[in-house]
Amino acid sequence: PSTISGDINWRYTQGSDLTTCIEKAAFLPSETPYETLYECCQQHFQWDVTKCCLNGGGCPEANIAGIEEGVDRYYAKWSEGELCAAKTSFESWETSYTTLAECCDAHFKNYNYDACMNPSV
Repeated sequence: PSTISGDINWRYTQGSDLTTCIEKAAFLPSETPYETLYECCQQHFQWDVTKCCLNGGGCPEANIAGIEEGVDRYYAKWSEGELCAAKTSFESWETSYTTLAECCDAHFKNYNYDACMNPSV
């Protein structure tokens, strides 16, 4: 079996994942390598750089942490008594938020914000 020794220059490019960029060391001539995930997300996912960074493991230069598996994140549930709810697993198309306040601010800022921040079970 072959082995690789020394430092590997990992960089990012747009791959088959439709939500983020992928990290790799070797590139095809048709692929553009980027030094950071953030640069790649800005170029290929400009409509939602934050989601690209979250799904790709985080963009520290933009102060965006990656999504941690098994950690609760919030989403708009739109149910009476629970406008935003928490779960640990999301599909690639779902939008999630780190805190309840972020979810409520994004979806209920001008509509029932107080009820969102104080859910009743």
